[in-house]
Parts: sequence; structure tokens; C-alpha cells
Amino acid sequence: MRSKNTISQMKDTYGLIWARPVAGVLAKRFTCRVTTVVGSLITCAGFVFAAYSPNVVMLIVSYGIFGGLGLGMMYVCSYVMVGSYFEERRALASGIATCGSGVGMFVIGPLTQLLIEHFTWHGAMLAFAGLVLNCCVLASTFIPIPKEDDDDDDEGAKVFDCSLLTDARFVIFCLSSFFILIGYFIPIMFIVELAEKHNVQRAAFLLSISGITNCSGRLIAGWLASKKVLDALTLYIIACVVGGAATMACTHLHTFITLATYSAVFGCFVACYVSMCPIILVELLGIDKLANTFGFLNFSRGVANLIGPPLAGWLVDIKQDHSLAFYIAGVFIICGGLVCMPLRYWKEPSDPSSSPGTVAVPGEIASLYSTQPGTDALTDKGSDDTNACTSIESSWL
Repeated sequence: MRSKNTISQMKDTYGLIWARPVAGVLAKRFTCRVTTVVGSLITCAGFVFAAYSPNVVMLIVSYGIFGGLGLGMMYVCSYVMVGSYFEERRALASGIATCGSGVGMFVIGPLTQLLIEHFTWHGAMLAFAGLVLNCCVLASTFIPIPKEDDDDDDEGAKVFDCSLLTDARFVIFCLSSFFILIGYFIPIMFIVELAEKHNVQRAAFLLSISGITNCSGRLIAGWLASKKVLDALTLYIIACVVGGAATMACTHLHTFITLATYSAVFGCFVACYVSMCPIILVELLGIDKLANTFGFLNFSRGVANLIGPPLAGWLVDIKQDHSLAFYIAGVFIICGGLVCMPLRYWKEPSDPSSSPGTVAVPGEIASLYSTQPGTDALTDKGSDDTNACTSIESSWL
């Protein structure tokens, strides 16, 4: 079972690695709405072909590569749209939008088991194909934000902005995510096995506990950052240190209560890490670069995800023990948080023009959109538009 889990993690990640930078480029060029619709169709097709795959190779190609490509496109666009719509309460909006992942951790496992029992895995795959197809409908709400005419001429040249890779702040943050993702999935993959090794009853419920606290953790982190109780980067670092330390201590826990406590702590604090990533990217590099930065960031995550779980699986096979795998996961998560410490004193964008402007929410009120000019004085009309945008944003949250 362990090797099956590792193979599944690898084939999913293979598609996601190259999908997410591509998704950032497509979102910049064709809008997030179009990219999400195309991603939904690709994922649906991949799942349908996977349901009728005659062998493992075809399953990896259809489910892993094409399914991963489509999911990566939808994943990046969902973060970019939330970051684009909101400014003052961007952290809270991001927390609300991403808490669906925690709900998914809690629901998808039992739902998958139920579908397999009643319709076999082929039927379950077809059911999930229909489920992801609904993302086409959700994508219709992704109303593009109007852009300044001055930027249109340069958009084609800057759509794949490789200059980001020369920005030390961005490189440091990518390195942080790389370290964290090496250890991120190891507890999720092996916590049930660890519990069963100690004859813990209801071991499978540990993942559900993690899913519940993951959902609440994203909401709490978003609220704390939105209310300026703690800034996004501080929350990010604290979450990594606490989550990593708890993971290192996990191997000394042998009862359901203690392991459930760990699952709750891990789920809550890694949720803070996930929900704060797009907020920190905007603070570092500006909202106009979010699509590209988030795509490249997730590329580094995907590469790390190819390293961490297989390495952990190999160590567990060799040592016949989970301790070393959990220690390594915890160390890398902690290091990922500490790497970002210099960014606390290096958060101002080097280019003032990259600072985000005020935006309005989608729909019939999109015409109210106004980007703040780069001058000290604003006209009365500009002030009125800004006030209108702020009031609209407040009503959405």
C-alpha cells in the first residue's frame, strides 16, 4: 500500500509541476476565466480516459499528466482571482477561498470509498470527472479585471516573466516553499500507518481531524492577517515552526488522543502556511505579478513533492520504522519557515509601479474599477471611485 501511495503522489505531481507555470502564463494571456474552463475540460477528459485505462501506463498518462495539468490550471487561477479582487481584506478573502481544501480532506476520502463500493473504481472516476466539470460553471464568475491601456502593448512580452527568477526575494520564498513541500505530505501519507502500527483504533479518522482543523486554520489565519493582529509573513513563519516541531514529536505519540491532537495541530498550522502564500507574494512583488509568481512558486513545490514522499517511503521500507521520515519532514518544514526570516526586513517592492492598485469586484460593477495613479494628488473623481470600490469590497466580506 505504501508503494501505491508513493506512485500516486508522483504521477499526480508530474502533471502539476509543469502545469502551474503554464497556468500562470495562460491566465496572464487569456484571463483566468478561460484558463479555468479549459483546465476543467482537460481534467474531465483525463478522468474519463482514466476510467477506461487498460493498463497502469495509460492511467498515469490520463489521470496523472492530463488530470494534473487541468487541476494545476484551475488551482493557480483560483488564487490569482481572489488576490485580484480584494486589497484591504485580501488575507481574509484568501482564507475563506482556500478553506475548501480542508473540507475536501474531510469529505473526499469517505466519498471515494462509498463510490468505489457501489460503482467500482471505474464508476468513481467517472463521478469525479462529472464533479470537476462543474468548475466550468464556477469559472463563469471569474470576471476579468479591466487593465490600463498603457499595459496592453507590453503584455505579450511580459506574459512569461523569467526576470522573477533573478529577484532574490522571490528566490528565497521559492526556496522556502521547496523545503516545506518536501515534508508537507509525509505526515498525511503515513499518519494512518503510524497509528495502526501502535494498534490505535479509528486510525483513518486522524485525516478527517486534520481536514477539519485545516479548514478552520485557513479562516483564522486570514482573519488574523486581515485585522493586522499578525502580518502574513509572521503567521507563515510561526505556522512552519510549530507544524514542523509537532511533526518531529509525532513519533513519540502512541494513543488516539495524542495522535488526534497532533493531527489537529498539524492541520491548523500548515493551513496558515497555504493561505498566506499568495498574500506574501503580493506584498513582495505586487498584484500585477501574482499569476506568474504563483505559477513559478508551485513549480518549486511540485519538484519538492517529487522528492519528499518517495524519500520518506524509501526510508520507511529500509528502516521498517516511521520515525526518521517524520523527523526529516519536521526539519524541512521548520527550515522552510526560518529561511523567510530575512524577508521581514525586505518586503518593500523594488519597483513602486508594481504596488497593487484598488480594484472592484466582478459583475456589473466591474466598470467601477480604477487603478490608483502614481502621483501624490488624486482627483475628486478618483477619490469617489476608490471609496466606491472600498465599500463594494466590504460588502462582499
